[in-house]
Amino acid sequence: MYLSRIASVLSQRQLSGEVTRLRQIHKLTGLDQRETMKLIAELKSSGVLTVEENLSDVFESILIVDERAFRHQIRENSKKAA
Repeated sequence: MYLSRIASVLSQRQLSGEVTRLRQIHKLTGLDQRETMKLIAELKSSGVLTVEENLSDVFESILIVDERAFRHQIRENSKKAA
């Protein structure tokens, strides 16, 4: 549930042309920062999320949702819930 919440927030911002940085995501989702970082790692490993790393400040790294992978994940989750 929290994975889809993060991906959904990122997707909506991305579609509206807004850039989301790692520093912002826990505030945007209302989740604990530590939990958010774990979920970001999960989304990244599942291929739904790419992180454009900022080597001088990791929290300024940009989060990018792969819309196709995100939609696929939503369909799969819907099938499992049915």
